Formats: sequence, C-alpha cells, structure tokens
Amino acid sequence: MKVNLKTIIMVLALSSLVEGLFSFITPFYLASRGISFFNIGLIFSISALIMVLLRVFFGAYTDVKGRKTLFASSFLAQTISNMFFPFIYSVFDAIPIKILYDLGSSVRISLRSTMIFENARETYHRVIAWISGMEHLAMACINFFAASILSFLTFGGSYIFMATLQLAAFLVVLLIYKEKNKIQKSSKISLKDTYSLNLKRNMWVLMFTSAFSAIGVRLSHGFAEPLFWEGKFALSKGQIGLVIGLHRLSLAIPLFVTGTLMHRLDVKKAYALSNLILTILLTVMGFIDNVYIAVPIWLLHDIFGGSIQIPSGQILTQLNARDRSRGKDTNTIQLFSGVVGIIAPSLAGALITINWNLIFIVGGFLTFIGSLIFYLFYK
Repeated sequence: MKVNLKTIIMVLALSSLVEGLFSFITPFYLASRGISFFNIGLIFSISALIMVLLRVFFGAYTDVKGRKTLFASSFLAQTISNMFFPFIYSVFDAIPIKILYDLGSSVRISLRSTMIFENARETYHRVIAWISGMEHLAMACINFFAASILSFLTFGGSYIFMATLQLAAFLVVLLIYKEKNKIQKSSKISLKDTYSLNLKRNMWVLMFTSAFSAIGVRLSHGFAEPLFWEGKFALSKGQIGLVIGLHRLSLAIPLFVTGTLMHRLDVKKAYALSNLILTILLTVMGFIDNVYIAVPIWLLHDIFGGSIQIPSGQILTQLNARDRSRGKDTNTIQLFSGVVGIIAPSLAGALITINWNLIFIVGGFLTFIGSLIFYLFYK
C-alpha cells in the first residue's frame, strides 16, 4: 500500500503540473485562434456533457474490473490530446481534442479519491488534504513560470512538454502500481444498475449541495480566470501567471494545515462553514474595481473556504459511500453536479460578455443555495 500511495502521489504531482500549465495557456491559445469567449465556453460545456455520463460508468466499471488500467489510461488520453492541441484552428477542431483531454481528467478525478481511500483508509482524513495540497502546490509552482514557459516554448512546444509529463505518469502507473482490489472478471457491468440512483439520503444531499457549489465556483474559475484578469484589469500574462500562482498557493498551503486538523473537527460543520465563506467572498469580488483590493480578496476565498471544503466534502462522500459500490457511489453524486456544471462554462462566457462582475455575483448566489440545502437536509 505504501508503494501504491507513493505512486499515486507521484503521478498526481506530474498531472498537476500539466493541469496548472494547461489551464493557463489554453484560454489564451483558443482566443489567439480567433475563437470568441462564448465559443470557448461552448467547447468546455460540450466536453463536460460527454463526461457526465461516462464518470459514473467508469466508477462502476472499476468496482468490478479493477482501477489500475483505467487510471493509467487517463494519462495516456491526455498525452494524445496535448499532442494534437497545436493543430487546432477552429471550434470544430477544438471540441474532440478537448473532449479527449477532459476524458483523461474525468477518469483520474473519478478514481483519485477512491484509490487514495483504499490505500490509506485509516489516515484518509489527513492524507486526502495533504495530497490535495500537494496538487495545488504543483499547480502554483508551474503557474509562476507559465508565462516564461509559454514565451520560451510557444504554444506548440508547451503542449508537447505537457504530453511528455503525462506520458511519464502513464508509464509510472503501468509499471509500478499494484492492483489492490480483486478483479471480478466474470462479473458483467449492468447499465441499469450503473445509472440507478439508489443512494443513501446524505449522498443525495451531497449531490445537490456539490452541484450548486460547483457551478458557483466554476463561473469564476477555469477558462474565465485568466481572461478576467486580462479583460477587467489589463494585467500582462506574466502578472496573470503570478496571480494564478498565488491563487493556487493560497489553497495548497492551508490544505497542509487542514490535513492535520481535519480529524479533530466536526466535518459536517466544517463543510457547511466553508461553503458559507465561499458564498461571501465570491459575492464581494463582484463589487471590487480596484486590482490591489481584488487580488487579496480573491486569495482569501481558498484560504478560508476551499481549503476546508475540499477535504471535508471528500471525507463526507467516502463516509457515506458503500464499500461494494464505492466507485459508483462517489461518482453518482457527481452526476447532477456534472449535469448542472455543463452550463457553467457557457454561462460564464455569456456573463463576461455582459459584465465581468456577474461571474462572481451569480456564482456567490448559487454557492449560497448549495449551502442552504446542506444545512437544511444533511443528517
């Protein structure tokens, strides 16, 4: 289990470097190809639509067939996607290549928490926060140098560099990770059972809470984040890289702290409080027009919100999931979140064409709805 956990940590660190660089350069790259903000959002939304149904299937499939092969394949999918990204010239080119990239991300995200739980069940409270912190620290580090990397390698070279890192992660999983679960080769995957919504009450509550919270946060994150700092405050790419790097760092370092404290906290209260903090700080961002005030407020939302929400939400999910269908359960609660999240990129693209502030005001309101659902119905 120690070897498996170290393997997971290693490949997640490599993929986090890719995610950090990809999220920085891709919006600028697509814009450089003459693709509008709305169409960029549309590309992300179409890709998200495909991922919604696949994530639940992936979780159920690995409950029966094992997790290693599919987990390794997630890095290979992103390797191939990054190799083709330099050849995008239009929306129609971008959609299939972005779908392949998101397919890799979706598989990895759908298996990551469950695989960590299975290899560190007794220390999961601490380990999941620590690994999340490590991921965001890796993304922060690459964001600090993202503008320099882009300047040196250009768009094409940057995507080849990312493909190389993902290929290395694929080989590490394939050669080192040892399958922990018994693979039930004789079992068949029932689509009816896979997409059934037979869940515990609390899992239903977490499904709706995470859905509203996710779309609220996604409006101001993802492709909209670098474009926001450029569009509203006219920051250079170097300055934007610095802000995004600090943003990642503001989540990474507190996650290391919350990892040591989470087992001492009331996880339910911690999750509720973190969603409320996110509501307040996202809404406040919508009324700030001074960059020197906006940046510190922006960093606070993860220090006091995200760093608590991420580990507490994952802990509550694992505590309410059933052992025999853990992969399916943990991904099923993301089903509604995924359905609602499909509109997030397109909605963000539409909102920023009206007013940059709306992605925060609308996002804060939706996060509040999620907080209210959790407070009223979680038992």
